[in-house]
Amino acid sequence: MSLRARVDVAVRLGGRAVLQRAALALHEAEVVGIVGPNGAGKSSLRRAMAGLIEPATGRVSLDGRALADWPGMERARELAYLPQSAPVHWPLSVRAVVELGRLPVRRGWFATDGGAAAAVRAAMAETEVEKLQDRLLTELSGGERTRVMIARLLAAQPRVILADEPVAALDAYQQLHVMELLSGRAASGAAVAVV
Repeated sequence: MSLRARVDVAVRLGGRAVLQRAALALHEAEVVGIVGPNGAGKSSLRRAMAGLIEPATGRVSLDGRALADWPGMERARELAYLPQSAPVHWPLSVRAVVELGRLPVRRGWFATDGGAAAAVRAAMAETEVEKLQDRLLTELSGGERTRVMIARLLAAQPRVILADEPVAALDAYQQLHVMELLSGRAASGAAVAVV
């Protein structure tokens, strides 16, 4: 699995160029860090690579196929995106939020997913949120919420992971732990990019 942004990718937001002549290639079994000063366009590049914004020029491709040509659910099965801060609007339990990561794997809203229970349990254990599973996400600390959102991403078992500052709200132990988890996913064959 590879995700590529060609060298001429540019992003414009509100008529202003926020990214010009960018290039990035992600390959399976590797972790790539996207670094730079604030306002350099790191998040815009990651959003373009996730298909959340359309590049003004250039092309983003997943396995050689234009990202825009992938049906939404098919793309969601392959590529997972973790924003810098994920807003929480509904009082869902931690378990319910992690289970949402499995939606792209299902073949319908009410369809069952044979691997869901195991994937959700494993993701909660990996991120050390299993003790929080019955609590409402809206009642958690910022660091706990971040770990739940990472568990949701891991439960999806994507082949490409794009994470925007996934450790910013975490304490030092959890920062190292999350980076080890992402490295472990890469070692298992995923392509991982971390801003």
